[in-house]
Amino acid sequence: MVLLVSGVAALALAYRQSAPSIVSRLASQYLGRHVEVEALEIELGQVLEVELHGVRVYPGDDASGEPLLEIPHAFGTQSWPRLLVGQLIPGKWQLASPVLRSDLGGGLGDKDRPLALPVLPPLDLSIQGGTVILRRGASPPLRITNIELTTTRARLRARVSGSAHGNLWVGDLRLGGFRANLEGWRENVTVETHLDGLDLSIAPLPFELPVRGLARGEVTLRAHSGRVSGSVDLKVAAFELELPGFKTPIAPRSTQIALDFEQEQNAWTLRARPLALDDLVVTGALRIGTGPGARLSGSLDLAEFRPGVPSLGRLHFVSLLGLRFKIWESFDRRIEAGVVESFHLELDVPLRELEDALAFRLKLAPEQLSGRAIIHGGVYRTGPDSAPLEQISGTIELSGNTLSMHEIRIFRSGEPLPEIDLTIDGMHRFAYLPAEERQRPVGPGTPLPGLGPGARALGGAEGAHPPPVIHFSDAQIGYPAFLLPIRDARGTIRFPGGRLWIEKAEAVVGGAPGRVSVLWDPLANTVAAQVVYSDDEAPPLRDPGPYWMSARIAVDPLYLGDWRLDQVHGWLYAEGATIEFRDLSGRYGSGPASGAGSVSLANPEGAEYDFLASVHHAEASGL
Repeated sequence: MVLLVSGVAALALAYRQSAPSIVSRLASQYLGRHVEVEALEIELGQVLEVELHGVRVYPGDDASGEPLLEIPHAFGTQSWPRLLVGQLIPGKWQLASPVLRSDLGGGLGDKDRPLALPVLPPLDLSIQGGTVILRRGASPPLRITNIELTTTRARLRARVSGSAHGNLWVGDLRLGGFRANLEGWRENVTVETHLDGLDLSIAPLPFELPVRGLARGEVTLRAHSGRVSGSVDLKVAAFELELPGFKTPIAPRSTQIALDFEQEQNAWTLRARPLALDDLVVTGALRIGTGPGARLSGSLDLAEFRPGVPSLGRLHFVSLLGLRFKIWESFDRRIEAGVVESFHLELDVPLRELEDALAFRLKLAPEQLSGRAIIHGGVYRTGPDSAPLEQISGTIELSGNTLSMHEIRIFRSGEPLPEIDLTIDGMHRFAYLPAEERQRPVGPGTPLPGLGPGARALGGAEGAHPPPVIHFSDAQIGYPAFLLPIRDARGTIRFPGGRLWIEKAEAVVGGAPGRVSVLWDPLANTVAAQVVYSDDEAPPLRDPGPYWMSARIAVDPLYLGDWRLDQVHGWLYAEGATIEFRDLSGRYGSGPASGAGSVSLANPEGAEYDFLASVHHAEASGL
């Protein structure tokens, strides 16, 4: 605005005695747009005085359309010493009720024909009753009215300082007022805006997304040495935001936005202090890159929240991701109670991969995505008809593509499961396990108090014989402590120190193939397990029948009391609390042996077993 006035005034000085029409024509040539000046007055006294009336600058080569700039009256003065040193353009200006029109996001008026104006020296400027109209296509324009602007040029440097204030409108709706402090003109500018009830659906936002709500509060914008920063402190009523790919709008019951922002080189930094959408209360910082190869990085902390409370219907971290990603929706639907606290998240991924990273569709490195949370009082139902896992507590950590759960304590049907330490290496597979396997009912359906004594007996805790080594194949197991069904497994079971140890067995876990390691200590009632998923395809699912466990086994040696059987192999099947052994064959001494039997795990005092064996052509003295 000021540059246009100064350009017109420079031509007016060159043609002091000319008619306004001549000045208008020359100004049009100078600015490259049609310019009209209704009247020009110049007085030569103690100072040079220039007075312009009816200045209008149009977007094209004629007077069609609305003027880009209208100045009903402009008054400028310049001292004679400044004139004598060649400063012909008045250094002090007073503008009455100027109106500037522009397209939001573009140049002044026509984006394809920006104004080419010279860089002019700083001015002492006073604007009274100014208006800026920012057009936004078919949307109501943004208007800044009642602008009062005062600037003062520095004595020794080519810079100005000043202040401004006015009102903000969208169409006929008043948004609030603003205050601005200027230091160095464009070098150091601070604008403070108070919003009285901004309707976000018609607000001039920097993104084109459907958003609704009424915002009240303060917005501060600072420009310093080419850098832009600021802060937002808003409360938004009836907030709704529609994002691509989300099933429903994000619609928290309460919204409070408190954040600082800063534009750095090729990036924006946002610092939440906090950003609160219901129970999604975030503090920390995000750095959002711009341009090719942009990345998103940051460190965030979430306040304590309680998922699985449908009566409240409040937004939280899990339910937010559930609006976009099916795996998170599944987690949110199955959580029935609990508290998540000390939630910390760090990420550093290419911006174009953010969605895939949050959906676990990528193999991420630890430095790309990591997090940690403490949970307690959780209730989680693995399937619609399954008994819930209750009183869940422990620590969950995410490191790239690996999920770890430490000291997880769980009750099921009032009975404690073994304390679990579980590591899942392969979140890109774990997050997309087939529903037909994840939702299968698992477990014996009855308590197994004899399982611990039986395992200790196999481990040699109750006898002098060395523990057996069990090789298994074609195994499937749905024991609840494993959380996921296992099938098509092959590997070896050892019993060091009375514990059960499976190391790197090949198996299909929850529907995806990988390697499984398990260390179960029945005396301490703990299970440490690791699953490393591969990218291979799982073999077809077979019907397990009524059995929650079955396997082909080979044991060498196997002790039944004082009997030692070698090269024993056969099948086992588990239904309820009973494990049945079928088609057993092996050797006793030098003769062949065969048999069958069963073990009941229903007795808390021990594992009761019953075997029928047949031995042929063996030395009988050992009996």
